[in-house]
Amino acid sequence: MIQTRLMDVAHEGQSLAAALNHATLNAANALGAWLGGVVLDAGLGYEWCSRVGAVLAAAGAVITLVSAWTSRRAAVAG
Repeated sequence: MIQTRLMDVAHEGQSLAAALNHATLNAANALGAWLGGVVLDAGLGYEWCSRVGAVLAAAGAVITLVSAWTSRRAAVAG
């Protein structure tokens, strides 16, 4: 769904959008692993890793909703 959305909004920059999408997914994967390591290194235990993951997922959902809302606003205004 992310790739399709990017292709829809990228217009003539679809190749760049696809490359940035993959780079962003790799960066997010590294960030999640790093944050999990930070949590474990702090001695909080394995259950906190899932809580950090839930917060990151919620943040992603908020970003998705804001993006959709902004896109609809632009479509109505334009």
